[in-house]
Amino acid sequence: MNTTIERMYQTIANNVYKFRVLDHLSQAQLAEKSHISAAYVSQIEGFRLHKGITCTAMISIAEALGVPTCVLLAQEPCPKYMQCLEKTVAYPVNA
Repeated sequence: MNTTIERMYQTIANNVYKFRVLDHLSQAQLAEKSHISAAYVSQIEGFRLHKGITCTAMISIAEALGVPTCVLLAQEPCPKYMQCLEKTVAYPVNA
């Protein structure tokens, strides 16, 4: 896998983890909300994807976390990312 793709998967992993924790969800809870397996969530967050993440999984995870899909791809704090981060911290969904 080339370094650009590796960095992108690492970014996705970090962002899924960050927004899941901010939302006070376990991996199992996120899996249930996004209709994917807990093992797949673990693989995504642990950067152990051998075939990559599907678009369907990314969309489902983003919806479950209440963020736009683009936020999971944000490598730099873009305005939308910062807006979602501030909203999540200020108003935790599952608190």
